[in-house]
Amino acid sequence: MQRYTRGYTRGDVKMIWECLGCKKREERAPLSNTAITHGYCEPCADEARQQLARDLEALKEEREGRKNK
Repeated sequence: MQRYTRGYTRGDVKMIWECLGCKKREERAPLSNTAITHGYCEPCADEARQQLARDLEALKEEREGRKNK
């Protein structure tokens, strides 16, 4: 994740966060409690979670196939 400092706004530091997936930038507080603090905006984080679930399911099916042989 890349951070760009934006300066002070009424005493609060604002940061510009860039999504690692779609490269969209948002201005956020440094300690914002959202998925974007982990490197991804919400839509990209949801897609990554769904892809991970599909990958895990495929691995389970592959493992079951090996056990049955």
